[in-house]
Amino acid sequence: MLAIPSRLRPKPADHSPLLPMNRFVTVLCIVVLVLFVVGPTVAQSHEEEPCGTMEMDALLRQKYPAMGTLDDFERLLQRRIAERKALERQGRITAEVITIPVVVHIVHNGEAIGQGRNLSLARINAQLETLNEDFRRKPGTPGFNTDPRGADIEIEFCAARLDPQGRNMPEAGVNRINGARANWSRNDIENVLKPSSIWDPDKYFNIWVVDFASTDANLVGYAQFPSLSTLPGSPANSPRKTGGVVVRYQSFGNVLKGAFANMQAPYNRGRTLTHEVGHWLGLRHIWGDANCGNDFCDDTPPQASESRGCQIGRFSCGNANMVQNYMDYSDDECMNIFTRDQKTRMRTVMEISPRRNTLITSNLCGTLIAGPPVPNFRAETREILL
Repeated sequence: MLAIPSRLRPKPADHSPLLPMNRFVTVLCIVVLVLFVVGPTVAQSHEEEPCGTMEMDALLRQKYPAMGTLDDFERLLQRRIAERKALERQGRITAEVITIPVVVHIVHNGEAIGQGRNLSLARINAQLETLNEDFRRKPGTPGFNTDPRGADIEIEFCAARLDPQGRNMPEAGVNRINGARANWSRNDIENVLKPSSIWDPDKYFNIWVVDFASTDANLVGYAQFPSLSTLPGSPANSPRKTGGVVVRYQSFGNVLKGAFANMQAPYNRGRTLTHEVGHWLGLRHIWGDANCGNDFCDDTPPQASESRGCQIGRFSCGNANMVQNYMDYSDDECMNIFTRDQKTRMRTVMEISPRRNTLITSNLCGTLIAGPPVPNFRAETREILL
């Protein structure tokens, strides 16, 4: 960053108490020019970076080469998507509702329930309700849209009723953890918190709600992107031990559903979780993380970069941008759409990706049963090959 001098020292031979007018004007012009160039850069450097998913994915694949590259994953995914679309055109696939059991790990520092980081059950339920409204494109809610490209993903999320030992949970879907510290860096989340607290990722979709450390003060959330490898024989802190989503506690909940404290606008209506679950199910950022990049969904128009605020009418890359898409960076109140191609992508990931396809039969959300959870193999609302 350029440093702006507070004053211009005169040459030793110049004993004039004041700068000549022409030198004063020169200095003033330099100062104005530097402020013009540096000012926007400084402002941009403080702009919030809501999502760390793609950065974390790159680090994870570097740590575990057996996962393959993101391009490897994309090539196989595209083949499976093409097969799926062919079956849909033939009328051989009927997509029905999939239900995914959720456990929300509320990581606090000893606060009473409902205080500070130890979020109330009402706030947790408000967040899950918002997630379902968004994924189901529910009429009469902010998750509904009239865009013909919009889709009901036909995926729902339920609070798990049984813990890993098969016991009834006192608060459905909630695991409260006294982390004995105020906040968490991403490094500690990945190497300490997650491996020590994760519930079986073949049966539960794990969500951690934390207070990020100052090193990640601008971060709002991140997800572990799906993979194709189960990494047999991998160490305890393998991707299996870190899968799920992390959201800062100040953005978990929905201010439209209750007077919840410490929720920070503009990410205070529950859409951080919607965005990160999109990543967890294989969606890319709508701008493809590049200028006019590719998110591999044909019905999401290319755009030059992420959107901020609610830039309805924004035009870039030769298109009107879909700033309302959940995979953009628009404000929560602006978002309201997943598209048909995004639905196909997420449903395909549910079929092929480890720790996604097993969740359908984990049987943790229905009628309570005695003993550990086991698949009951009853007819579930899922895809049917005709």
